Amino acid sequence: MHSYVTYLTSSINEPPMSIEHAKAFIERMNTDEAFSNTIKAIENQDHVIHAVREAGYKCNVDEINILICASGPISDELLF
Repeated sequence: MHSYVTYLTSSINEPPMSIEHAKAFIERMNTDEAFSNTIKAIENQDHVIHAVREAGYKCNVDEINILICASGPISDELLF
């Protein structure tokens, strides 16, 4: 099992999230209520990145903030 540090440092050398992954993530956030609620309930950005990557999406903090906002209205405290 990878540590959170591994997940965070691995994003430094990764290319940006693909458009296909971004669309798939937004679609899942809009259609899978359990997934959306799980992601939105996580209060620590490291844990959000870990959960999103575990779900199969390659991303960084900035990309996740943009995608979570794109998936619908959220409260300010969810942004990192």
